[in-house]
Parts: sequence; structure tokens; C-alpha cells
Amino acid sequence: MPAAVEAAAEKFVKLLRPGGKVLDLGCGHGRDAASLAARGVVVTAVDLSAGMLVQAVERFDGPVSQGDMRRLPVRSAAFDGVWSNAAMLHLAKRDLRGTLTEVHRVLRDRGVAFVSFQVGEGEAWEPVSYGVSLRRFFARYSVGEFARGVESVGLSVLGMEESEGGPLRHWAHVYARKE
Repeated sequence: MPAAVEAAAEKFVKLLRPGGKVLDLGCGHGRDAASLAARGVVVTAVDLSAGMLVQAVERFDGPVSQGDMRRLPVRSAAFDGVWSNAAMLHLAKRDLRGTLTEVHRVLRDRGVAFVSFQVGEGEAWEPVSYGVSLRRFFARYSVGEFARGVESVGLSVLGMEESEGGPLRHWAHVYARKE
């Protein structure tokens, strides 16, 4: 994992109770789920993409399921933490509030959420840099715009950090708590 994500994972785990239950929301290929589990939390990984989940089960030895972060297949107040690294940036801006409402719903009281997003403006389909002819959807936010979205669903922002993630990528990490 990039150093900024490693540091974020350390900080996130310290905000949880020991052995807490974490939902890796938009787990992708499972790298973060495995890393969080190695830090002593109990992780459940969810992603919409069946292809990503095939890769996740090769990296992560824990529960993995297919689900849409806009309508999570998870009971309310089931988790001490929600980790969503570089996933919500693939949702249309109109879906952000509903997705954050789902994060709030699945968190226990005093639960902690971590979300990373790309700082910028607008939303669009863009070519990927994987050496194939594909396009992916990206939505970018200002730090204030994203923080307002988090607070609008009843989560309290504990802190935000910004980091560079390679050419043309400026990331922000937000930590929030369900009060």
C-alpha cells in the first residue's frame, strides 16, 4: 500500500475498539481488507464488481460479498468501523449522500468511518491507465464539499488529511464518527 494509505490504516485502527468489526466498502482486489485484518480487526469485504471479488478472495481470508454501497446488504449498526478507500469516487455525485447515509446506518454508535477521495472538480467518464481501452467514472470533490456531505448525514468529522498520489492525483482522507 502507498505510505499515505498505510498511515491512514494505522490511524483508523487506533480509533476503533480492539478487535472491532470493520466493513471494507468497495474492497476492490482485497489489499486493504487483508492489511486491516493483519492489524487485528475483524473485516468483512464488500464490492459491486464480481471480477474484483474474485481477486479479493485470493488476497483476503475473510468474508467477502457482492453488494452495492448505495444499498448495503448489511444490517443496521453492525460495524465499529467502515473503511472506504478510493471507492466512492466512482459514484455519481447525486449518489454520495445516500451512500454516506448507508455508512451511517451500518455503523454502531461511536463507530468510525474512513473515506478517501480525489480532490478536484466535476465528474466524468475517463480513460484508465491500465494499458487497455476502458473508461471509468470519476467524481471529484473539494475538501469542504466532501466534509459537508459527511456532516449532512449526521457523522462528525474527526479530521481530514491531504496527500499526493502520483501524477494528477491529489487525495483527501476523512475520518468521521457516528455520535
